[in-house]
Amino acid sequence: MTYPEPTDETAVQHVLAAAARDIVDQSLAGHDADAVLGRLGTGYYIVRAHDAYEKARGVGKTPRGAVREAALVVIKRYRFEYRLGEFAR
Repeated sequence: MTYPEPTDETAVQHVLAAAARDIVDQSLAGHDADAVLGRLGTGYYIVRAHDAYEKARGVGKTPRGAVREAALVVIKRYRFEYRLGEFAR
């Protein structure tokens, strides 16, 4: 399946979709698609995704590379906030 190339106008949607898919694919209890999408749809994560994307673009990343990098930032923050993985302690 091919995905459309992200643009600066659609970057946040791409970042949040990539982050949500990664988290949901881990099949963690309490983190199904509805829960994850609801949590990532808050203003906090939207701003975090935008800022991380802009930072990555500012250092010369391609739109797709910037989306990848920003998604990792969002995933890391989500995992920290909900105490998942290495942050579970």
